[in-house]
Amino acid sequence: MLITLVSASCVTWLLSSLLSDHHRLPAAHRFRAVGITVAIGLPAFLLRKFNHLFLTCADFSDSGNNTPRDCAPGPPSRLR
Repeated sequence: MLITLVSASCVTWLLSSLLSDHHRLPAAHRFRAVGITVAIGLPAFLLRKFNHLFLTCADFSDSGNNTPRDCAPGPPSRLR
């Protein structure tokens, strides 16, 4: 969790520094950028943490990815 928080803040800083006039942005815009990063990062973190609730080990192996330690055994899920 700590790594996620640190990396999210680094990504926010990097994206804001890519803007040519990032130091002139109003505080509301800077907070909005942080909020957007959190709004994307938090669900991504939670999806990874609780992937065993909706994905099986077969889903990972079928897609060519390594299977995580906590994946649920069983056939590929039918989310289509």
